[in-house]
Amino acid sequence: MRIPFQGYASDCTITGELELDADRLKDHLDRADLLAAQAEEPRGPEQRRIRTTRHRTSATFGPYTVTGDLHDRPGAPTLSGSHSGRPLVSFTDATIAFTRAGRAVALRAETLLVNAHLADWVGADLGERAQAAAFAGAHIEAG
Repeated sequence: MRIPFQGYASDCTITGELELDADRLKDHLDRADLLAAQAEEPRGPEQRRIRTTRHRTSATFGPYTVTGDLHDRPGAPTLSGSHSGRPLVSFTDATIAFTRAGRAVALRAETLLVNAHLADWVGADLGERAQAAAFAGAHIEAG
């Protein structure tokens, strides 16, 4: 199945189509240099999904700032997913901000898969006021 693909590496963004040979994008990605990827359909088999809780979180990955709902296992300490053995963690209702050609850009995404092992910083949500300052002048686009 061919799916649209938007990926984020430390030195570029990647846009195109991907031939998905797994049930879901998370199972297909294994590149160590990929910091994040936008995930849409397919979500994968329901029996493989785990119940999670959401924590509004911000993080930096190389040149990118991500804000969204980080999904983690119930009862686990907040942000444990970013320190677990799982390389890719999910942020939903997310925004990823970066500079493109000298211009600040912020993209909204339903789901971003981020490489937790490459996180530079992970913390509580910046809050609306701090987020507005961090994304000041950014052109916000739908993902």
